[in-house]
Amino acid sequence: MNKSNLSKKIDEFEHSVFKILLPQVIVAYDLDDIYIRNEKLALRKIDRILEKQKIPLERGEFLIIGDFKKDKRELLSFIDKVNIRSFDAFPKMLLFYAVSIFENLVNQHLQGEIQLNYGMNIKETNKILFKLTTENKLGWLLEILIGKNFTKHKTWEKILPFVEARNFFIHYKPELDIKHDKHSRLLTVNSIKAFLDLSSKCCYFLTRARTPKLKNYCNRIEKVTAIYNERYKRRKLVKSARIRRRTRVL
Repeated sequence: MNKSNLSKKIDEFEHSVFKILLPQVIVAYDLDDIYIRNEKLALRKIDRILEKQKIPLERGEFLIIGDFKKDKRELLSFIDKVNIRSFDAFPKMLLFYAVSIFENLVNQHLQGEIQLNYGMNIKETNKILFKLTTENKLGWLLEILIGKNFTKHKTWEKILPFVEARNFFIHYKPELDIKHDKHSRLLTVNSIKAFLDLSSKCCYFLTRARTPKLKNYCNRIEKVTAIYNERYKRRKLVKSARIRRRTRVL
């Protein structure tokens, strides 16, 4: 790999990290209005803050808003690239990853609701969430927090077998063949794609059910992210134009 390609790869990696973390930090410190008006001023303020104290992530106060749709697209893209023979070599791994994407969606939603509405930090919230099953989280806990229960929906009945299959294979112990066969039937390309579509329905349900505080927080993250991406594109265009001018001169 030549220097130009290496520099491009580094730039793309930095962008992929910054477009996730920077908006979260800016909103966590209530600097989004300043960032929208004056990017350099907002970044200087963040720099001064971080010189004096640990970042919110280290204090367990940093609320990460994930991107379920992006995670789903990336997994589907990977599945489409592998042929059936390759898929058969590691179907359990793809099941584990698919269920992890779904559970991240659930956990991050609950973390946001608890932190923003009840003032608990992420470490305290995780002590609660790690003790509960996914069914409990989407059932009685969600009902306590926002008055809605996803496990009463038919979609949950279709999602549950995949969660149980993942748990079965992770904590595998000798079982009757009939139980093993039941879970193994879900280890297909079409089954995992169907599960991801069902997970999208849960994402839609949770997004619609957000409390005002979480909805506002997520909207602020999305707004800052969009502005960051637009500014990044403009900087990239300016950089490309400069390189072309230098090339002509040489």
